[in-house]
Amino acid sequence: MKDLRSPLALLVLGASVLGLAGTAAAGPGKSPLPGAPAAAVPTPKAPTVGDLALLGRRPRGYVQVASGAFTALAGRQTRGTVACPAGTVPFAGGEVVTSFDLHANVNSSFPQAAGWAVDVNNGSGGDTTFTVYAICAQQPRQYQVVEASQIVATGSQSTLAASCPAGTVVLGGGALSDSGSLGSNINGTYSEGSWAWRTDSNNATAGPVAIHDFAICGKAPYGYLTVPGATLTVPAGTEASASATCPGKAVPLGGGGISYTDQTSVNLNTSRPDAHGWRTYENNASPVDAFLQVALVCAGG
Repeated sequence: MKDLRSPLALLVLGASVLGLAGTAAAGPGKSPLPGAPAAAVPTPKAPTVGDLALLGRRPRGYVQVASGAFTALAGRQTRGTVACPAGTVPFAGGEVVTSFDLHANVNSSFPQAAGWAVDVNNGSGGDTTFTVYAICAQQPRQYQVVEASQIVATGSQSTLAASCPAGTVVLGGGALSDSGSLGSNINGTYSEGSWAWRTDSNNATAGPVAIHDFAICGKAPYGYLTVPGATLTVPAGTEASASATCPGKAVPLGGGGISYTDQTSVNLNTSRPDAHGWRTYENNASPVDAFLQVALVCAGG
């Protein structure tokens, strides 16, 4: 149903919500356009969160924040950002791209010092909108962002992972492509157990592309665990989604999608948190079926 894709209402989980949109510094050789505020849209239906008193021992200051809607012009790469409330740091982030077109993909989704940034590649024939999400909380002990980088050859898919230091766990993560081309997109970005964050990146451009993978690490919060979702089929020429849910009272710290294919035309379209889990959408513009699974990081149960 379409309302599963609609931008979520801001969800307050123990802190006031601050949703700020802006621009961010681009990677080397990259000048994405900042997203313009979109035209007013009807208020989306918020997910049911139930009694907030039953949400368990979530990390201090835990909150999910969402930007306003950004307009992604047809044939362009567009950036949108959201800021964490003062006194908190990003654990993870994501996005909702409202287009179902198979050529509306995510180029980058990555942490900033005070929030989250997303670059959307709109290769479709019409404008669309997108919303940026961040999961924020007070900074835990040994909090740090670990980066791994590599060059992806033209016409290929790469895999790289950033590992958390001993004594810490992965809270969330993301990926940044240095390319402003519509042919450079995320195939999958997700946690590898509790120790690392992995990104699979597609380079369908005419030249090499530098990719940066980020693991957000810190001391394990109360009730920390990783949750794999069910693996679902994404038929050729379609867009489909997969999800995973935290058990009991636990809340999501981070999440992402694993795409089991090496086809460079299978790309991430949407990856976003909700009250108790994560949902990811994948575009399969290839001639063969693909498979999608959500990897979820939870705490506070």
